[in-house]
Amino acid sequence: MSTSRFISGSVAALAELAQSGDVGFLTQFLILKAHLAYLLHDRQAALQLVDQARPGLSSITAFFAYSRFLALDALIVLDCWDQAERDQRRRLLRQAQADLRRLRGWARQAPMNHEHEVKLIQAELARVQGRSAEAAEHYSAAIQLCQEHGWASDVPLAAERAARFYLASGQDDRAREHLHLARAGYLRWQAMAVVQHFDRVYADWLPERATADDDSYEHLPTAAEVAPAVLPRPDLGALLKAA
Repeated sequence: MSTSRFISGSVAALAELAQSGDVGFLTQFLILKAHLAYLLHDRQAALQLVDQARPGLSSITAFFAYSRFLALDALIVLDCWDQAERDQRRRLLRQAQADLRRLRGWARQAPMNHEHEVKLIQAELARVQGRSAEAAEHYSAAIQLCQEHGWASDVPLAAERAARFYLASGQDDRAREHLHLARAGYLRWQAMAVVQHFDRVYADWLPERATADDDSYEHLPTAAEVAPAVLPRPDLGALLKAA
């Protein structure tokens, strides 16, 4: 199922949430869907969903989901950088920098929960601004912090962003190393829709995976076990496996 079909298929669920009057729950649901669209490289859907979530942010500012929004919003707009016009790039850069400033406030209070997100955004900022050595350092730090602080669900995201950076830089060996790390992380998370998409996108760099039939995920921890604990919300792992 394509991302757009998956997103449009949830219209009824979104309408039901909107009618319930629970703005906070609806906002978190939209953030989760934006996360999925980002993982599946659907930039337009991801942008649309974070914009839809934005009006409800005041209802979740005290919750972990708010900091997640800041990180995701910055990553999405920076992912759109290469395809953006010059005037759009200035706006995207300002938006990402504003998200980063707010996220640093959270990181000062709980570095074990947010410093890896700060490093990943710094890596992406350095990438779009042509500071390659700095970008590589921040990608490495983001992955290391994820591993040190138990953010297993964020390791593959950081590793994939690093891999794309290395592919663009012509460093194929380093790219493959990070692609393997990312794929293993998505598989451990049981994000099977993402794994299948991953294998299609990176078939030229991971040819042994292009036709692989992986069933070992059945014996690995579930998404609920490795994903960050937040307030009751839609299960991203279930969304990913259902797509």
